[in-house]
Amino acid sequence: MKRIKLRVNPTSQGFAGQAKSKSQKIAYLIAAILFLFIIGIIGTRQFLDSLFFSKKDRINVVVYGKDTLFYSFGRTDSVNYFISFFPDIKINVPGGYGKYRVGGIGRLAFQEKNPMLIQTSFSAVTSATVDLYFYDNSPEIYYGASVIPDNKITPPSLLSIFFMQSNGNIFDRLFLMLLTAGRSGSQLTPIIYTSLDTDGEDVLKDRDFGKKYLGYLFNKTFRREQKTVQIHYSIRARPNNNYRTALTISRIIEGDGIRVVDITEDAPRTECEVYESADIFSQSAKHISAFFGCPLRMRNVESSDIAVYLGPLEKSWEMVY
Repeated sequence: MKRIKLRVNPTSQGFAGQAKSKSQKIAYLIAAILFLFIIGIIGTRQFLDSLFFSKKDRINVVVYGKDTLFYSFGRTDSVNYFISFFPDIKINVPGGYGKYRVGGIGRLAFQEKNPMLIQTSFSAVTSATVDLYFYDNSPEIYYGASVIPDNKITPPSLLSIFFMQSNGNIFDRLFLMLLTAGRSGSQLTPIIYTSLDTDGEDVLKDRDFGKKYLGYLFNKTFRREQKTVQIHYSIRARPNNNYRTALTISRIIEGDGIRVVDITEDAPRTECEVYESADIFSQSAKHISAFFGCPLRMRNVESSDIAVYLGPLEKSWEMVY
């Protein structure tokens, strides 16, 4: 039997290896380009959705913790407010939770896996839309019956802005850093609230707070537009709760400087909707739609400029007293 020797040309092997290496490099390059392209799209979208492009004159911020602080910063003026909430005071938490200690809301949000409860709770109690909130994703409960002294109050720290959990993206955090740069605690005006002693408990009622301070945190942009709003709520299930929910949402909208002219009963709906009688959407309608997460549509609206149909908001914002 003859043995046949196969000879492989080393040059051809080299060419094959080089070709394979070259194709791998091209594949890696294409993958890198696609990755950067996707990151660029995501980054651009986040930037365009950030507070840099918000039309609001006031930016409202909550830093939740042992000493919970609500801030309202004027973008075009030097009028800045703060509210200090001590842990033992109780406020109404939207979503049907009823009265809850401020120091326990973080734990509630942690257990429910719903940090937005921080945003809705402090929006309801201050009658103003909270744009950014910062928190520690922790089950810890805070206790205490005293607020931070006014002379110890400072704007949100860089540690809070960049290292706490937040609903804001990196551009929102950068925006807040730039907005508060150069502002000191002496430039913050306190809003003093009076809690009610109910059965030995300190309770802050959003209705009373809203009546006293309604107009402090309004936005000039919305006020100038002079748009009017009607709110529609369902009458079939829990009509009293749904009305109270509609009333709370109306106070938040009015607190931002948009006038609510009617709260009316309507048939149940499966989704929340915002309608406006206009060829071009107003900033007021865009703001309501964005904050409450309702689609914005053009339609003829009677008796007002904007109509808000609550739908599922009746549950997520349900107020129980």
